[in-house]
Amino acid sequence: MPEACSNDAIMVRIITNQRATVQASQGNFYLVEQGAIDTRLVPCNLAKEFQEDNLQVTISGEVKATTSVPSGPCCTENIIILKITR
Repeated sequence: MPEACSNDAIMVRIITNQRATVQASQGNFYLVEQGAIDTRLVPCNLAKEFQEDNLQVTISGEVKATTSVPSGPCCTENIIILKITR
C-alpha cells in the first residue's frame, strides 16, 4: 500500500455519503465526486466489484494528503474507502 494510503498519512477531509462516479483510465480507477470539476480521488482500496467504468456509487471515506510529483496526474487525492454502495 502506498505511503499516502496508510493510516498514518495525514487526513485532509472526511467524505460522508457522497455520490461519485467510478472512472477507468489506462488500467487505473478513480472516483469523481458529484459536483467536482477537476479533482479525482485515487481509491486505496476499491473492491473488484466496483471496478467498472462510469459506475455510479455512494462513498464515505478519509481523504489523505497527497504529495504532487511532476510525472503524476494533476489534481488527485488518495482516499481510503470506509463504505461504498451502488
